[in-house]
Amino acid sequence: KPKKAWHRYRRASGDRQSCSDHCSSASINASIQNAKMHGSVEIMATKPDEPQHNPLRSQDSTASSDDERAPLAEPTEDWQSSRKTFGVALLAVLNQIAFGYDVGAVSQCLQPIERTFRLTQLQTGFVTSALNYFAAAGALMVSGALLDRYGRRKALIAAAWLLIAGGIAVAAANSFEALVIGRLLQGLGVGCSWSASGIYVTEIAPSKLRGSLVALVDVAINLGIIVGYCAAFLVDATQLGRSFSIAPWRVSMGLSALPSLVFMLFVISLPESPRWLIKRSRPIAAKRSLQRLARSEASDADIDAALASLGETVDETSSWTEATLSPEGGYAALLGVVQQLTGTEAILYFAPTVLPGGSKRDKFLGNVGVGSAKFIGELLASYMADSETALLGRRTLTIGGSFGVCVGLAIFAKFSEDNSALPLLAAALSWTMFTFSLGPGPFSIVFVNEVVPTRLRAKSSAWSCFLNRITSASVALSFLPLSTAYSASSVFALYACVAFGATVFYAKTLPNTVGVSLEQLHGEGRVDAGPASP
Repeated sequence: KPKKAWHRYRRASGDRQSCSDHCSSASINASIQNAKMHGSVEIMATKPDEPQHNPLRSQDSTASSDDERAPLAEPTEDWQSSRKTFGVALLAVLNQIAFGYDVGAVSQCLQPIERTFRLTQLQTGFVTSALNYFAAAGALMVSGALLDRYGRRKALIAAAWLLIAGGIAVAAANSFEALVIGRLLQGLGVGCSWSASGIYVTEIAPSKLRGSLVALVDVAINLGIIVGYCAAFLVDATQLGRSFSIAPWRVSMGLSALPSLVFMLFVISLPESPRWLIKRSRPIAAKRSLQRLARSEASDADIDAALASLGETVDETSSWTEATLSPEGGYAALLGVVQQLTGTEAILYFAPTVLPGGSKRDKFLGNVGVGSAKFIGELLASYMADSETALLGRRTLTIGGSFGVCVGLAIFAKFSEDNSALPLLAAALSWTMFTFSLGPGPFSIVFVNEVVPTRLRAKSSAWSCFLNRITSASVALSFLPLSTAYSASSVFALYACVAFGATVFYAKTLPNTVGVSLEQLHGEGRVDAGPASP
């Protein structure tokens, strides 16, 4: 059955040279050969159309020839420590808490910032939305340049320094221009961190936990949003900083640097991505990274088998043209855009506007309610991301979550002009954010990093993040003008139609990647030949 070109994954073609042909270290070659002699790993040329078993799983676990996506058997031995990997993933997403905190804090600090610098309406809007535009630039220029050349770990470190410098610059700003410079530094850090953290966690996570761990990127953002709401409200309520002649909003904005400072304190425990090291012809360093993720009882043969399963040790990178115009890169970019077209970013920024409250406390509680619904959805999504049951798993949750967004937006569009329906409207917005966070929110970044091979992943993910942030900022900027020109009801009806289209798109194109290694997805194991069946 023919498939559209941008839906297809690349299959392996021809015989592949064994990993030992490319390893620069004789000791690594000998270890891999020893692993092969003891049956720890099997490296052999296969026909592209034949499914291949996961080398990290038991020898008898092969996919059914009738269904390429049949679940693999559980491994008899698990060399990788779930506890260590979870700890490393948590550390890698700390910078995303800083991004979420900024989103939450800015919504509470915008009015005092406006008064301090006597901003015009245009300047106020720019301060709010500029972060996303700068983040788009950060993803494309900073992250894209660093990820392939210097590695995932150094890109995360660069993001942390940018977020620290940006938070301090915003807190200390004495003019609108200085404020914009601080937002620029923060935005570059956000874009760099967004791309780097998703790629890094994707590449260190075991297949059985990959969806749950990569979803932590979005969980961290939403945790930061809630913390930002609460911290800014409490700082303002207690007038913290006044005794030192410091405006409370400066304290709130300065606190955004704390998560990145914590990251820098513990960054020494963050290993480099072994997959990146393999692609840069550094097998010895890759083995050290695997050892830092392994169980204490894992044997040398287990580590050697895991190393061999990562593919060839060849210094291999891609051009921007290949990464963005390849079928995989184009599909990843489309996933990034579709995620933000449904207007959820507008809900996050403008919840107090579409649900006006009588006091600052009412607006704060409204923000926290919407943010909490989003955060709960993220937690549930992370928990169910790797389920292999028919009604769960990230593909099903993404499709179902997108349809839930459509329903919530349609309800809001129907009753948005009925002043007596405020409880229903609040519930509809919370439902919209809950279902978005149950599927499209956290899993778009999972699929973006799964559908492209390692040599394309850095640039393709950076391009997808760039388009995602541009779309997000454009949707948020257009919300108020469109609502004024037409009505909030019409705008939300438009978003509902877009969400329905996104649901159809996800149902027709998303692959089933649960329990499948990255190497299997791209020609070194079981291959999904095209879009999975709904």
